[in-house]
Amino acid sequence: PKNDIYIVTGREKHYLDAWFGTVEGLGLGAEYGFFYKECRANPEEGYKTMLNIKNWSWKETVRRLLQGFTEKTEGSVLREKESSISWFYKNCNPDFGHIQANEITTHLLNIIRNAGLDIVTGKDYVEIKPKNVNKGYFISHILSKEINDRREPDFVFAIGDDISDEEMFKYLNCFEKQVNEETNQEMKIYTVTVGKKPSAA
Repeated sequence: PKNDIYIVTGREKHYLDAWFGTVEGLGLGAEYGFFYKECRANPEEGYKTMLNIKNWSWKETVRRLLQGFTEKTEGSVLREKESSISWFYKNCNPDFGHIQANEITTHLLNIIRNAGLDIVTGKDYVEIKPKNVNKGYFISHILSKEINDRREPDFVFAIGDDISDEEMFKYLNCFEKQVNEETNQEMKIYTVTVGKKPSAA
């Protein structure tokens, strides 16, 4: 009962609500935490937004570019969320899909150089989203709020299996050193990755 539990994912809000919306007291982070519900929040409360982003004009430029690549790459799919646009090539010829993903990244770097965006290349996808829309920034946001509310946790346990979890692990590695230097409290932090692979966990 004393633990705060958050599930944070790249999936959209409606998935989280369908899967976990009835679990009392559970914190939820959709689209890498861009939208979130705090632990123990009033069930009537909707999602909060982690960042106040007003300019979304980049989405039209990115959408046009990715649509062109989708038309030229059989099996590829364009997927748009509220905070990001992704191009998936899981069902393509693997070699051609990888070549196209590299082409997309090169084009995007030239187009959005100063737009405050991140290009994330994961397994079989390229994703474009605003900077700081990631699990590392989300967990920093949550922990800062906990500490400001004088609810300093005794421990943090973070577990994940995706490349998007690496930002969370990297942040927590730095946070542990920082918080233990600044306070007398020895906070224990555990980071765990699922599956054998290089990881900051």
